[in-house]
Amino acid sequence: MRRQRTWGTELELLAVATYLDTSIWEYTEQYPQRSQNWKWIKIQKFQPHPQDPAVDGPPIHGMFYLHHTNGNHYDGVFPDKNSSAISGNE
Repeated sequence: MRRQRTWGTELELLAVATYLDTSIWEYTEQYPQRSQNWKWIKIQKFQPHPQDPAVDGPPIHGMFYLHHTNGNHYDGVFPDKNSSAISGNE
């Protein structure tokens, strides 16, 4: 976001996923806050007609992983060199 004190929401993440033709995984704490109930949420690109073969296919870009910190900030999640996968995905 260009302006200070302006945050992106899941709507902006949906727009980015659609624009980049990819999926975004968001690691977020479920309500109530501070319940330590963390979950991965997959934000998929918007497809007005999911059965249309012209828009259905593998992502052009790799997937993005974000950590929703304190309910108001997103940090990138990067793979650990010693780990082969991020646990918690589907």
